[in-house]
Amino acid sequence: MRKISVILLAAIFLISGIAACSQNPLPEDTSSITDESSSVSITEVTNETGTKASEEPATTDSSEASSVTTTEDLPDPSGYRFNAHVLPELIVRMFGKGFEADYYRFCDAALAGEDSVALENKENYSHCLDVARTCLPVAYAFLQYTDPAEAAVGDGTYKLFYTIPKEDYLIKVGEFKERVKEIIGSVYNEDASPLELALALYSEESERIDYDHDLIDENDNLVEGNIRATSVYYVLMNNKGICQEIAGCYAYLLLQVGIDATTCTAVDTDIRYGHEWTVVKIGNNYYHCDVTKQTSHKGSISYFGMTDEQRNKIDDWDIDTFNFGGLNVFYHDDLPINDKTFEPLWKSSSYKIDRDKHMLYCYNKKSGKKAYFKMSLE
Repeated sequence: MRKISVILLAAIFLISGIAACSQNPLPEDTSSITDESSSVSITEVTNETGTKASEEPATTDSSEASSVTTTEDLPDPSGYRFNAHVLPELIVRMFGKGFEADYYRFCDAALAGEDSVALENKENYSHCLDVARTCLPVAYAFLQYTDPAEAAVGDGTYKLFYTIPKEDYLIKVGEFKERVKEIIGSVYNEDASPLELALALYSEESERIDYDHDLIDENDNLVEGNIRATSVYYVLMNNKGICQEIAGCYAYLLLQVGIDATTCTAVDTDIRYGHEWTVVKIGNNYYHCDVTKQTSHKGSISYFGMTDEQRNKIDDWDIDTFNFGGLNVFYHDDLPINDKTFEPLWKSSSYKIDRDKHMLYCYNKKSGKKAYFKMSLE
């Protein structure tokens, strides 16, 4: 199996100007999809009067169809609480439980603006700084990467160096926590299933975020260009970014609500372009979800829940180069993604989520105002 290193992938990302993040049109609606084509639970839904919803909500355009619940609509938005300790399963699998404990010590120290952190394993200092890219974006944005030998002060203790004055950094931490609460609180419901939360956050992200074309257009050569550093923190706070940022942002928000997620990088079959998206675990299966692509097709969920085959089919990303978590350890052979539960969604041009009845309705040009597909989210 062909494996491409992180260094090579990074070079491809930079030299290509992240051209792979440019938006492709939705796949043509070449065939109708029936409820029987999916393995998901298909149920009838009744409206408030008790009549059958054949009768399912009608849609007229994309802006109407994408319905994300706001904080005011939720009965108890305070049910969500910020979680300082989040890690993807693959990270724990790679570095072990000892790393998990050390990383959470690092999180507590970084969020408190402490000057040092005591770790059980000296190798975990660098790992903590790397993992924070997706799992603690505010720390990654304002902590200076330092050689462990220079940061070590003995007895397993390592200094933490901040790139801005500590008082300013602590303000940034507070703003970051409030921002995360605001975003998740706008869709959070304690009664929602992981699938419903994953879809609600996917919808929120693709509607809220705009692709940062200026970052690409104004820098033909990202290696030499004088640009801001790409970061999950930036897109979360500013509502715009490129694929590396958007993929990590969605993963981080999912981890916050207890849904396992990580990122996946790949190059195209001609090894010219690179791209990054999110891999989400729902039930016992992982799925490819590309919020970056969806930002140019707002009102649809056609890039949610993809298989390896679909991920390759629509954008030509080479399956053999799939690199999960940017670890250079887990590739396609380690995590094949083949479940087709969400295949009907790939043909959607619009949709509605009924948060009260926990139902999803999908529409396209062929179906008109009548949903061609409905699915229980419970």
